[in-house]
Amino acid sequence: MADGYLDTKRTLNESDSVRGGAYSTELLAGDADTALAQVGRAAVAGAGVGAYVSLLLAGARPELVPAALLLPGRGLAGGGAWPVFTETSRRIAPLFAEDARPPGGEDPRVRRLEYDIRPPDYAVTLARAARRLLLVEDGGARPPWWEAVRGCPMAEVVSAGEAFQRLATR
Repeated sequence: MADGYLDTKRTLNESDSVRGGAYSTELLAGDADTALAQVGRAAVAGAGVGAYVSLLLAGARPELVPAALLLPGRGLAGGGAWPVFTETSRRIAPLFAEDARPPGGEDPRVRRLEYDIRPPDYAVTLARAARRLLLVEDGGARPPWWEAVRGCPMAEVVSAGEAFQRLATR
């Protein structure tokens, strides 16, 4: 059991905005890693883009992350396993418009994370380094990186109802 619990979505929402650049899942994992250094050993959980960030953190810091809970959510698929430049350009262009961020609305640079490329072999390398991964399945389609991680020995498929109970065991 972990000594604490780190919610990657809360950590990412409380992070400073990037100035003059763009977010990447690795940058967000770096922010979560900074929080983890303060919290100490902790289980992590994330949904959508946060699930991928949780995987990165669990694989990079297995000594501090005994388990990671990966939940479906917006941006889970990212931009796919490989770049498709014409499709990605068409889908992401509106996020670069000057008025892309409505007053009080979500930072469009965060929305762009939904189009990051997520190669399955990279995800598997991190999954193999992680100690324990719990993947919540709800019957929805999953991206290639998720399917690849799902096949790793340290990955357990769980239902949403049992996810946190299973996270607390072992």
